[in-house]
Amino acid sequence: MEEGLMPTPVTVIRPGDFLKCDKGLQDRVGVAWFDGRVLHNSFFRGEHLPSIEEFAPGRPYVCGRHRRRNGAACSPLA
Repeated sequence: MEEGLMPTPVTVIRPGDFLKCDKGLQDRVGVAWFDGRVLHNSFFRGEHLPSIEEFAPGRPYVCGRHRRRNGAACSPLA
């Protein structure tokens, strides 16, 4: 698994967290929004805000938090 990303239950995802889901040949990547949706851009729909269930339908996803500008990592996911 990639550094900084781990399988994550929906209850610990915070706005701004990065979400990644395996989509076969490529990965689906999005940013957690404030109301449980995911900011995501796709070829067919463009930018949109699907629910997490629509973003990763029946697939596992991983979550990571961005690093602060000074390079310090945000606290790890619990």
